[in-house]
Amino acid sequence: MTKFKHDEFAKDLLRTILELYGKVQIDLPITNELRRIDVFFTPAGVMPEDPTIQLLWRCATYGASFEPFRSALLYRR
Repeated sequence: MTKFKHDEFAKDLLRTILELYGKVQIDLPITNELRRIDVFFTPAGVMPEDPTIQLLWRCATYGASFEPFRSALLYRR
């Protein structure tokens, strides 16, 4: 569980879109590391081209890991 709402939103959004096309894992631990992959996607087969998500489709065609990022420095008060 994350303490940043934008991070949780990004993970949920990617999961919602990508689970239509294959297996999505959230907060996947990386062995021998102290890190986790935010979203790991494995396609269930050949991904049909979807014009509504062109860039995401290109990234996920062969499987991908996603690390949504927002610079906290831009939002300091």
